Amino acid sequence: MSLDNKEYKKKWNNEHKEQMKLYKKKWDNEHKEQNNLNKKKWREKNINKVKEILKKSREKCKEKIKERDKKYRKENIEKRRIYNNKWYHENIEHSRELYSYHSAMRRANKKNSLGFYTLEDWQMLKKQHNYMCLVCKRKEPEIKLTKDHIVPLSKGGSNYINNIQPLCKSCNSVKNNKI
Repeated sequence: MSLDNKEYKKKWNNEHKEQMKLYKKKWDNEHKEQNNLNKKKWREKNINKVKEILKKSREKCKEKIKERDKKYRKENIEKRRIYNNKWYHENIEHSRELYSYHSAMRRANKKNSLGFYTLEDWQMLKKQHNYMCLVCKRKEPEIKLTKDHIVPLSKGGSNYINNIQPLCKSCNSVKNNKI
């Protein structure tokens, strides 16, 4: 193919760009099933490329979302402060429960113990024991139940819910790291 021919094709394509778009769109609509089948086959053959493309796309989206959130936080400092303060006071018990849960998870991870439990698991465990300390038999709201590892993390115990019992703070302190 000569240079003149390449230039001619390039020029022709530029001049007929809109016409070609319309033609391609019409052709795609008429051959939708075949196109979808071809795309599916290509994705199956090139699964690693597809995964890589998706990963890049997600990372791009994450960056955009981070930037958008950062900008919003910067522009709405006072508005967010008021909202967060209001939410905290409306959900103070939940906030304390969340803080306690995350602290316990951090501590267990530090000790390299196996297992984890959710806040829902902890709520179910308290409900199973009728919101009662298993040692002194007092109930909430008279006392505040705390999570006690039956086999302490320091002695190789797990952080699964079946190794946790609800005890009041004073009973948990007396038990210390005994089994």
